Amino acid sequence: MNDPAPQPQATETEHLNTLLTWLLTAVSQQFSHMLLLGKRGDNTVFARIKTIDDADFPNAMRIIDLQLSEGATVSVGSHRVAVAQSTHAILQAELAFEQRLEQALQSLEIQTRAGQARLAQAKAPRPSYRAWLTETLQQVPSKPVATVTPQASPELLSGLLQLMEQTLLHALAYWHEGKVAEASTAWQICGAAMLYLTAIVDFWGSNVPDPDGISLPGSHVLIGSARFGADIDLVRTCATAARRSLEDSEVPRLAQLCRAIAEDCERITRTRNGEGIDAGLGNSRVFHDFRRAARYLTDDTASHKAKQ
Repeated sequence: MNDPAPQPQATETEHLNTLLTWLLTAVSQQFSHMLLLGKRGDNTVFARIKTIDDADFPNAMRIIDLQLSEGATVSVGSHRVAVAQSTHAILQAELAFEQRLEQALQSLEIQTRAGQARLAQAKAPRPSYRAWLTETLQQVPSKPVATVTPQASPELLSGLLQLMEQTLLHALAYWHEGKVAEASTAWQICGAAMLYLTAIVDFWGSNVPDPDGISLPGSHVLIGSARFGADIDLVRTCATAARRSLEDSEVPRLAQLCRAIAEDCERITRTRNGEGIDAGLGNSRVFHDFRRAARYLTDDTASHKAKQ
């Protein structure tokens, strides 16, 4: 899979969507790596990756916010999330991604003040992060990590990561339309996907199913009833993948986890838009109200209709 890149003669909207794709790739990769590092108790590397994630995630939200404010099409291109195993491999994966990202950021042509602010924010923390990754790699020994046999299917992981990204886009789209309840429903589904991924990584410990990465298709903001329908369809896909992992598993604990995810997803498919999801494992008060996430948005865009 090729890295995200704007086509020749691309519009500013397309350049911003390319930037968004890179940042969401970074956020998904950082999220996966922080889960693994947190499980192992590698607090120093975890904390440093969290600092870059704390910059990238709000910036991604602000790019979506900016595009929606201007009535532009918001889309995310296909991308691949690298998920490494050992701490040394995680540092290598992060550095390799940052080196490619550096070149990509230099190629983007963004002229508006608001767009330039988003690009500048994406660039600002990267030199010090690359320097830290390079230095830390020299200090952390490379250790082979045994790969476990029982694994959740790559389709389940890809589906959950895609669900996180798609529902984030749609939550912001509802927010711009002044539909707080619908935004909160999408945000709750996004949170459920994060919690399912957390539970899977908690089972793996220091092992992951595909060291080469997880491929994600592109997505874009849909309109009308198609938006919620697409989210529910993706939840249904995750339920099917969890059932498949359950059937293939010979490990009771993994089978129990996949069953819980499948049953949760199947209950979520019965959710009505604007209502709270019916979930057990995927239920967290942190994600109940999108207004808590809206704090990441700034007032340099013309939106926030739902705040008024």
